[in-house]
Amino acid sequence: MLAMCPACTHENRPGSFFCSQCGTKLHFAAASSGRLVRMNGPLQERKVELPDSVCILGRGALAQVRLEDDSVSKQHARLTCSDGQFHLEDLDSSNGTFVNGRRLRERTELRPGDLIRLGTVILKLEV
Repeated sequence: MLAMCPACTHENRPGSFFCSQCGTKLHFAAASSGRLVRMNGPLQERKVELPDSVCILGRGALAQVRLEDDSVSKQHARLTCSDGQFHLEDLDSSNGTFVNGRRLRERTELRPGDLIRLGTVILKLEV
């Protein structure tokens, strides 16, 4: 099975410790608690394992889940997982964060299958 980079979604050789494209450390120690599936655009159907219990989603270099799209802010949203519960909050992004078509105004609990929109990027949460 290929090792998918959580930062740039590059598919690395099995057993790789670092991404050959961006240099990000690939996490193998613990099984991921969830993943995000890209639902639109050129990377449609790409799955990104959530690398940490707290992940910044965005376009910037400091985002744990990097989304290369101009409609996404550098630090767009924060996704947290604690005791099997997922929560999402907007980080004052320019184009907003939406869950199932509703704009987030506060930290919101997510459920498996929820559709998350950051700018024009649509992601689905899988557990």
